[in-house]
Amino acid sequence: MRSGLFDDDADDEPMLSLVNLVDLLLVLLVLLAALLLAFAASPLSPLAGGEVTVIRDAGTPQMEVVVMRGANVERFSASGRSGVGDGVRVGSAWRLADGSMVYLPEPAGASSARRVGR
Repeated sequence: MRSGLFDDDADDEPMLSLVNLVDLLLVLLVLLAALLLAFAASPLSPLAGGEVTVIRDAGTPQMEVVVMRGANVERFSASGRSGVGDGVRVGSAWRLADGSMVYLPEPAGASSARRVGR
């Protein structure tokens, strides 16, 4: 004997299964559209026209700087050495007690060329 509470003739309708499949398809399409919009808005997306700079493993000897300009990708790897070269002192920077920085340029003619680094 079947209870009349759960007895529904609508469970046997094949059209309801098709409607449920269409609903599922619509939900998947909305999800796909949202993912595509999120991908297009990402700065790392190839669709983004601007310049993106990413620093990988910062502060380690394996540090790498990746610069992406449109579809062009450039990679710069750290050599593990300090900066070395010839240069001219252009001034000095001082950190004040309140944390602010002050730059003092060298007086004209006071700078001298010297080797920087080891």
